[in-house]
Amino acid sequence: MSTFLQVVDGVPLDQIGFSKPKKLAVNPILVKTLFTVMFWMTMRQFCRERFEHKQTSALADLAAPLRVSVSTASGE
Repeated sequence: MSTFLQVVDGVPLDQIGFSKPKKLAVNPILVKTLFTVMFWMTMRQFCRERFEHKQTSALADLAAPLRVSVSTASGE
């Protein structure tokens, strides 16, 4: 069985996922879609957590001068 291997700029297209499957062409599309959706969900969660961390640290920095430490209040 001879397979036709397309090569673009020295990179085989089959190696990076650009090949046409002979049977059940839906399965590779579903797997690629699932990985893409999971990537974007993880990226969104990461960005949201980073944003929330920046907000809480900014609030802590604003409230820092208002705090009085125990050593300063007791005169030690």
